[in-house]
Amino acid sequence: MNRFRNHLKDAEFEAQIKNSYITNSPTLLKELYKIKNFSFSDKPIFISGETGTGKTVVAELIDKIVGYNKMLDINCSQYTDELIASELFGHVRGAFTGANDDKVGVLERANNGIIFLDEIHALSPKAQKTLLKAIEEKEFYPVGSDKKVKSNFRVVSATCENIFQLIQSGQFREDLYARISTFSINLPPIRERAVDIMLLIEHFLSKQPFRILINDEAEKILKKYDWPRNTREIQDLVENWVAHGHRLITPEVLPVQIKTNINPNKEIVSDFYLDLIEDMGLREFLIVFKKELIQGMVRRHRGVVKHASAAMGTSYGNLTGFLRSNSHKSFGTRRSL
Repeated sequence: MNRFRNHLKDAEFEAQIKNSYITNSPTLLKELYKIKNFSFSDKPIFISGETGTGKTVVAELIDKIVGYNKMLDINCSQYTDELIASELFGHVRGAFTGANDDKVGVLERANNGIIFLDEIHALSPKAQKTLLKAIEEKEFYPVGSDKKVKSNFRVVSATCENIFQLIQSGQFREDLYARISTFSINLPPIRERAVDIMLLIEHFLSKQPFRILINDEAEKILKKYDWPRNTREIQDLVENWVAHGHRLITPEVLPVQIKTNINPNKEIVSDFYLDLIEDMGLREFLIVFKKELIQGMVRRHRGVVKHASAAMGTSYGNLTGFLRSNSHKSFGTRRSL
């Protein structure tokens, strides 16, 4: 592999980034600009970032800019130990049940190119150990073979998980991480680069068959939302608008989780409530909690119980009956320990 590839001129490099990644974030651009110097080495590159931050896009950008013109990819989360070994290293006929022909593995096919190992955190300890040896030696045995295969591949890997927590808990080998992370790129989530929210929304809107406008109130809500699934969630939202024929986006047409900024991946039950359950017992807690919810909804609707009951999807009689029968209940009443 030629380690000293021609460097792109600044204008060419910036054009490549602009054509591949939609961002105005200084933090993200700083990370992407690291790629320009990756052509001076054939060492591994590690990409970290939450789901939907564009790790595959960055891997493809690395391939274009560094200039290998050959990248094979594999999603490590989709394979068992046996299948991942066959996929990576290949196998010979008769190596296991179903191995009716010889198979060339992706590491061999990636000779003088890039192998992109997506979701590398999903590899088992056994697979991690075997992969580490192959990366260090650039040679390996296909499954069932006693003949070594040599391949001069460059590793680009990615994960959506916190790799340091996985190392600390013993789920990922520290020596493998050290080997695959000579260079690293960290892609910040959209909640940390609010400047990109409307930029991405406008990008996906520009690809739709009809014009869609967003009013100021809806835009303010969209800018405050955390976007836990990042770019994928923005794309899905725009496609949903198109599917429902929305031409003007107002707060009324936005999903509840966006209007309330609720992240379904986060825990909404705090330690405070867990402590109350232990103290009061589950049955008593649910009665008190339901009362608190109803009273909160009534306050939101300016004391109009009829409107509160409609918002909660229940009848006026159910709400008033429940409040009357549990008028003495409150979080101040605790069970003796």
